[in-house]
Amino acid sequence: MAVYVVTYKLSAPEKEYKELEKVMKSFGSYSKRFDSFWIVDTYHSAKDIKEKIFSALSEEDQLFVIETKKHWSSRNTPDGMVKWLKSSRRTF
Repeated sequence: MAVYVVTYKLSAPEKEYKELEKVMKSFGSYSKRFDSFWIVDTYHSAKDIKEKIFSALSEEDQLFVIETKKHWSSRNTPDGMVKWLKSSRRTF
């Protein structure tokens, strides 16, 4: 398993992306405290994540998926995200 940061820019932000949220939640444990920025702890690869998410996006939407490691830093980050990242359940 690994922890990934997933971020995206939607070409039509006013459009409802209910399927996107459903796909994101399907990866397992996640934290979402910012618009279009998720952290997921999953057994899927970055490529698998990209392909599953892209099926819920339009062709013009942008997507970036990157594996993150245990060493990270933040400032003024919502407490829930920091607590989630510091959890002993994370699989960095």
